[in-house]
Amino acid sequence: MVESAVLGLSVITLGWIIQLVYSWSGRPEMKKRFLILQGLGIALLVIDSYVTGMIYTMTVDFIYLIIVMIILVRISPKPVRRVKTKSSVKKKRR
Repeated sequence: MVESAVLGLSVITLGWIIQLVYSWSGRPEMKKRFLILQGLGIALLVIDSYVTGMIYTMTVDFIYLIIVMIILVRISPKPVRRVKTKSSVKKKRR
């Protein structure tokens, strides 16, 4: 059976490879795929630290996981709300 730590580090490495490929192709912005894989890998590290009783490591990894999730939420596109214009209001009155 594969340990959670090894699997978590493998997922984090995969995320970094994807981000590196995008960066080399001239698109240096942070990708959601990278952050999702980073978060998944860190979550596996948190689980492994909890199981093995490394509370300090688990706490640091958990804080890092929260930071990654905040960044993911911040770069996600905001839903577009339609603003009523005068012409759309006039059409409804008729």
